[in-house]
Amino acid sequence: MPDLKAYLNIVNLLIDTEKQLGLEAVTESDRVIFILLWQLSNSGKKTVTATYEELAEQHGLSASRAQFYKTITKAKKLGLIEQVGSARSATYQWVG
Repeated sequence: MPDLKAYLNIVNLLIDTEKQLGLEAVTESDRVIFILLWQLSNSGKKTVTATYEELAEQHGLSASRAQFYKTITKAKKLGLIEQVGSARSATYQWVG
């Protein structure tokens, strides 16, 4: 049987860590997209080329196109990722 106490402690840790990192504005949809990009980048070790279409078709992303691009913009503003190449490039790398 799953341990509810352990789950709630983990959620509490996540909330505290988000506050410490200044990520309070991150939504559940943002988290899903961040995790997918993190996985595709081999835990931040390589750049990732990711378009909405690719993530939706090949990786089952269920967020809308608008949400995907809002999340990318948010991640860039928060300094989590940076765009590699031209302004229209879909290639990103994790910062730090």
